[in-house]
Amino acid sequence: LSAKVAKDLKMGTINIGSSGSIIATNYKNKAGKVVINSQDSGLINMAGNIDVSSSNLKVPSGYISVQGKTIYHRGKIKANGEYGGKVQLLSKDMLALDGVIEANGSSSEGGEIIIMSEKTLLSSAKSKIEAKGKDKGGKIRSFANLINVTSGQLNVDAEAGEGGLIDVEG
Repeated sequence: LSAKVAKDLKMGTINIGSSGSIIATNYKNKAGKVVINSQDSGLINMAGNIDVSSSNLKVPSGYISVQGKTIYHRGKIKANGEYGGKVQLLSKDMLALDGVIEANGSSSEGGEIIIMSEKTLLSSAKSKIEAKGKDKGGKIRSFANLINVTSGQLNVDAEAGEGGLIDVEG
């Protein structure tokens, strides 16, 4: 999805409402991929569900990338499977998190979650970000150049092995 097309229509906003879903699970033994991009201007409002999880043990979990000037996340983002997938939310001005982001590995390692803003990153007490694994926890990286307020849950536990990495900077 691209807000550049919407900009031509004078909109410049991508909205996934609370009843909306984008599901890109594995297909023909390939991982799902979702890219949402509104780099130059506009708002990305995500209150619904985005899921690239894999139930097939032979296919890795998918990839989700959301890039924009201002991003509000209040829904559920999932990249779960045998190995956790990769999720990145990248903002130029503000990234506000008030939902769930998962990249869990059910039988091996947790995935990788990158949340980054060039200016401000706000994570509410209701936000839940996890990259858990069975044998090894995954990685959560939270970066902001000016302000990074993290109030929610960050979890990279492992069921039977070593925990993962949580890196918060800003």
